[in-house]
Formats: sequence, C-alpha cells, structure tokens
Amino acid sequence: MTMCHGCCCGAPTVPGLDHATQLRELRQAVGRAAKVRVTDCPDDCERANAIVVPPSTPGRQAAGRPQ
Repeated sequence: MTMCHGCCCGAPTVPGLDHATQLRELRQAVGRAAKVRVTDCPDDCERANAIVVPPSTPGRQAAGRPQ
C-alpha cells in the first residue's frame, strides 16, 4: 500500500493529524502482510490523507483496481 505524505497530506493544512504516528501505526497494523510505502503525492488531492491499497493477484485477475 502507498500512503501520501506530501503536498496536502503531510502539510499543516490538515490540522490534528500526526502523520509520523499514523505511518508507524499503519505499518504495525499490517505487519508482514503488506509493505507500506510513502509517496509525495498520488494525485488525489481532493481527499487529503490518502492511502492507496492495490488488489491482490487474484483480485487483479478478477479485474480489481487500486482503491
């Protein structure tokens, strides 16, 4: 999964969010089941604090797309 930590999401324009803690807690929650990457901007700025979760291989084979 990919977590936005750039422009809108990692900026003070989204008050009350501790991004470092959120990233640490997300990584702890998924454990070894998934790798959490950080990106500057997934181009989804109308939704600050975005996380993109790609489908599994069977999900892709069934026409699943990242959500």
